Amino acid sequence: MRVVYDERTVAFFDEQGTEILAHPRPPEGTRFVSRSGLKHPAPPKAPTLT
Repeated sequence: MRVVYDERTVAFFDEQGTEILAHPRPPEGTRFVSRSGLKHPAPPKAPTLT
């Protein structure tokens, strides 16, 4: 099993190079993606004071 990813997609391939599954990456800040799909994205980050 090989995994190839970039900023938009995660793809899985077998040893012969056949694509098994490709899926879009979840939005930035997502902490968990359940088996039934994206349910609860992470809340926005609080601004930091400098």
